[in-house]
Amino acid sequence: ILKSKLAEWERKHASDNLKINIPEGVTHINPFAFSGCKALTAITLPESVTRIGVYAFNDCIKLAAINIHEYITQIFSGAFQNCAALTRIDLPDGLDKINSNLFDGCKKLETVTIPETVTSIGSNAFNGCKKLKGIVIPTTVDEIGRFAFNECQSLTQIEIPEGVETLEEKRVCTCRV
Repeated sequence: ILKSKLAEWERKHASDNLKINIPEGVTHINPFAFSGCKALTAITLPESVTRIGVYAFNDCIKLAAINIHEYITQIFSGAFQNCAALTRIDLPDGLDKINSNLFDGCKKLETVTIPETVTSIGSNAFNGCKKLKGIVIPTTVDEIGRFAFNECQSLTQIEIPEGVETLEEKRVCTCRV
């Protein structure tokens, strides 16, 4: 129902800016819940949300602000893929994995804070993050997937800890590192 109401709203207000406050009590954002919502500029998640599903905010090209609070422990693949307006993400403590394609195509993403609880960074996780300048990978990370930092033209600094056991080929491609 929510998806069809969003689509109807978008047809009527395509050029408007949509800000959504998810009500307390919602525990997860379903896969594809807001995918393609081109008017969405900001979303506020209550502390009851613990999971964000696959491609939940995929192609929300105006999404510039989202609070990812400390109770969110799972963010699935592609959740923020092609959110071209995102500039900063502070990932919460408790998150153990940065899944594949998570921020793929987030062209304006400049800053990402990765907590010490993360142990792996998936394939294409930051692919196409053209404005990403530097990233500190915590010592807890032991795996970095294929093309994790592909097409990050502004990336000039990346610190890979000694404990990384798996570095897939082409993990940092077309970057200045």
